[in-house]
Amino acid sequence: PIAEFMVDTISCCEPFEISLNNTSIDADTYYWFIGDDFNSIDENLNHIFEDDGSYSVQLVSINNNGCQDTANLESNIEVLPVPIINIEPDTLSGCNPIEVFFDNLTLDASNYLWDFGDGTTSEEPFPLNEYDEPGIYTVTLNADYDGICFTSETFPNLITVEESPTAFFNYENILVEDQNGVMQNSGIIQFENLSEVASSYLWDFGDGDTSMVI
Repeated sequence: PIAEFMVDTISCCEPFEISLNNTSIDADTYYWFIGDDFNSIDENLNHIFEDDGSYSVQLVSINNNGCQDTANLESNIEVLPVPIINIEPDTLSGCNPIEVFFDNLTLDASNYLWDFGDGTTSEEPFPLNEYDEPGIYTVTLNADYDGICFTSETFPNLITVEESPTAFFNYENILVEDQNGVMQNSGIIQFENLSEVASSYLWDFGDGDTSMVI
């Protein structure tokens, strides 16, 4: 017999199914030996590789006289990994503007595209993004292995940015009329709190006195 076979493709992403077309001549029995420890006696074979790696394929063809021939795939089947995305921001909330460092724990990836949900993107593996506006932001990471095996994961409502307060005030010297009818400083200053987006306050008057009154 003459053992020979054809394969439809030799490289793809996991999980990877191949079709092995047996074109042996003058053979009656067949034994397939696949490099992931799978064996078969089917004449033609479809096989799924679940894990990434490099796998050999061998076909032994035997006729009824007990004579046999062996054919090996010239190049191994290359099963490429699909990235497994995992990220860990150093903070999930804060007041604007806030910088967030994204620790990239993704496995089996060579290229990245981040979408931070605020209109900015990055191709850095470990990016730092500044959120200037208050809001709740969804982050998406696209990753690929050598530009072949792609995956993407979205993390909804991952970052919460609160609006920072704006501290502002006016002050006025309180005047009193003296005995001559002349307005004089009383030594009392009245402060008007004009702060925005604040719920509590701490005044420091510079003379050792403080106050938490609005």
